[in-house]
Amino acid sequence: MTADTRSAADRHAPSTDALDGDVDSDAAESNWAPARLSTALVLLGTLGLTAVLVAETGLDTPVFVGGVGAVALAATLWLADRDRWRLPATLGASLLLLPVGAGLAIGVGYTLLKQLAGSYAVGSVFVVIGLVVAVFGAAAAVRDVLTVAALRRMATVAVTTLAVPLAWFAVLATLALTPAGDLLDEGVSLVETVLFAPTPVGQPHLTTFWLLVLGVALSTRTVLRALPLVELVDDDTTASVESTLATLDTFLSRLVRWGAPLVFVFLVVDYLAPDAVLGRLPAAVAALLLVVSNATVLRELLFALLVVSSLLGAALWGLKRLYRVSTHGTAVAFTPLVGGSLVTLVAFVDPQAILDTLLTTVTDLLPTAMGEEFSYLSGTVVEFYGPETVVLGLVTGTLFAATLVVSGLLLGAWLGLLSGRAAGASTASSGLLVAVALSKTVGVGAPVVLAGLVVSLLVWDAGDYAVTMGREVGRRGSTSQTELVHFGGSLLVGVVAAGTAAVLAGPIRRGVVDTNVPLLVALAGAAIGAVCFVVALRIAD
Repeated sequence: MTADTRSAADRHAPSTDALDGDVDSDAAESNWAPARLSTALVLLGTLGLTAVLVAETGLDTPVFVGGVGAVALAATLWLADRDRWRLPATLGASLLLLPVGAGLAIGVGYTLLKQLAGSYAVGSVFVVIGLVVAVFGAAAAVRDVLTVAALRRMATVAVTTLAVPLAWFAVLATLALTPAGDLLDEGVSLVETVLFAPTPVGQPHLTTFWLLVLGVALSTRTVLRALPLVELVDDDTTASVESTLATLDTFLSRLVRWGAPLVFVFLVVDYLAPDAVLGRLPAAVAALLLVVSNATVLRELLFALLVVSSLLGAALWGLKRLYRVSTHGTAVAFTPLVGGSLVTLVAFVDPQAILDTLLTTVTDLLPTAMGEEFSYLSGTVVEFYGPETVVLGLVTGTLFAATLVVSGLLLGAWLGLLSGRAAGASTASSGLLVAVALSKTVGVGAPVVLAGLVVSLLVWDAGDYAVTMGREVGRRGSTSQTELVHFGGSLLVGVVAAGTAAVLAGPIRRGVVDTNVPLLVALAGAAIGAVCFVVALRIAD
């Protein structure tokens, strides 16, 4: 055995082998983190430019509220991507979806209402969206959590969480439209008419009867394949039982496979041309089909077998799944349902007070005539459905908005728009670029716009370099001096480019720009140009 003669400092120093390899090689997960100084520059650049634009435009309220939702969204991705403490992390991600959706929806909705009332300039909503996206990207860049794996996990959590309030809202809204007793009576009557006593009486009803037969065959085959019948018999009868089960399985399988096409034949017989088909059959055969397909006792027996075998099959499937999956994994999978249930309870905690505050705020933001109409319509809806159902609908809509955002991010990652080494910083830079490019249309001066463009590009460069150094050296390596040199060079290039643009702006503007271009045309052109530039940056990354 060879003794390790290195000092303690040498043994714990970060390895530099990765410096000779590819950037994305292979610092261990426990030793990987974006370089701190460059990450701090991403945060400072994003927050500083956001503060300047907010001060210039007066969009403090929507940007703050939307920024809270953006930070919460980044936190959900971090929690969803955790492998340690997975259960509480998943619950936290599930519960944070409500502030995510609320923050984003209120931030954008507030701006739109202010624009509608004339308090904000046209185009303000795009500036708000850009700044909120930038805040989200900067928050995600801290731990570089904007990855396909984290988005996939978070999408699953979001959909599962949404299922609970959505189901309750559907039930309560349906009960508001139709009383529970009438709804139950109509359901029972429909089942009886379709399954047990089909009408008209003097005509065969082969379709529903055959569907019951196929359902029983399929569910029975599933149960027989799931039950350990062979293990429960003696060794002497094992071969006989196996042969019988194989024969029965083959029969049921062929019945389902060959019987399924008959459903379409029976649809023709029952609903399209019953007289033409039955008239060609012998009278005895037609009478037999009439008696058998309309026999209430036989239909009730088939329905009972279908229910029992389906419940037994579901129970066996659940037991097998629990046996194969660890208890912890099962608990994690069901945790978002707990989060959805807790979020649903929000609708039942003083819903009238929530509605009064929300509706009053919206009414005050709208112009007088529109506010009066909105107040009347909203009051009618609340009176009809009840405050609990309306608040639950708002909660469901908020979670749905958050789920759409996560799904949109996942789609963007699959399309390659969020791929690369520093997706968080790139997203922050993209949001800043859009906000800065469109801020000129809401009254921001040219020097601020020019400086903002430089800062947005520096944010992207610093974030990319943070990930590069983090993967090469690891979290224990000292990279501050290298980062400062890199940032200084990038800043110098940005300042020179901005100065050149400022010098050339005057002559170009006097010779080329048409000052009679309508505002909406200019706004649309700026938006398209900014988005195209952002997409080009993401593809290049």
